[in-house]
Amino acid sequence: MPHQPESQDSLRYTDVNGSNNSNNVTVFALQRCGPCRDAKAFLDAHDVAYRYITVDWQLPDTRHAIKQRLEQAHGTRPIYPAIEVNGTLHFGFDAEQWTRLLDLGNGP
Repeated sequence: MPHQPESQDSLRYTDVNGSNNSNNVTVFALQRCGPCRDAKAFLDAHDVAYRYITVDWQLPDTRHAIKQRLEQAHGTRPIYPAIEVNGTLHFGFDAEQWTRLLDLGNGP
């Protein structure tokens, strides 16, 4: 269930607990995005702690700010999901790349 902020201008997100919490991980996803669901399942299977932000659940000003930030980082319209690991954004879901980014070794 999404975190319900006290202020209407705040970010709506879900914090997912996991034993693999050595990285600060945030996922930016869309509600109807197959690769976003695959990415979430991947993180859950590896017991990664992360913050999950569904961009289309945000209030208009917050959604616009997120999209603008992702677009600036990507250089064009962003590819979802986007994962931010320790402050660095990466775009698209690729299990091998995410395994390296998160230092997961060979997986579960």
